[in-house]
Amino acid sequence: MDKSKSHENFYARFIKFTIWSCVIVVILLVVLWFFLIK
Repeated sequence: MDKSKSHENFYARFIKFTIWSCVIVVILLVVLWFFLIK
């Protein structure tokens, strides 16, 4: 039970990290696109 719980916590943390990485990449792309258009 303990092993599955820690694994679940790690999985949730991994999902959060992936979502934040995607958000940061999208923001950087938008900023670059904005500067290129200007």
